[in-house]
Amino acid sequence: MDLPILIGIGLFAIILYFIFKDRLRPEKKAKEKWFAPEGVRKSSRPGAPLMGNCNYCGEKVSMPYKCKFCGQIFCDEHRLPESHECSGIKGLRREKHR
Repeated sequence: MDLPILIGIGLFAIILYFIFKDRLRPEKKAKEKWFAPEGVRKSSRPGAPLMGNCNYCGEKVSMPYKCKFCGQIFCDEHRLPESHECSGIKGLRREKHR
């Protein structure tokens, strides 16, 4: 092949690359930042665990659980809705039986 033909093919490939580069390499999704739930405080030391108090027994916990039904913070022992007498789950049960 002649040199001008090779240059033309190369330029054509470069133009196509810039036209379709967004489709070839989709942008990486930005990392979602995790925010502590209400009632949980971050330590002033970097890398320190989150701290919170169980809303059922008042115990200080380093790894708090947030109930998805009532939104309160609980320790390991009371993290399940049945173990902390969850008001949110009771409301869901009432709606379900209607």
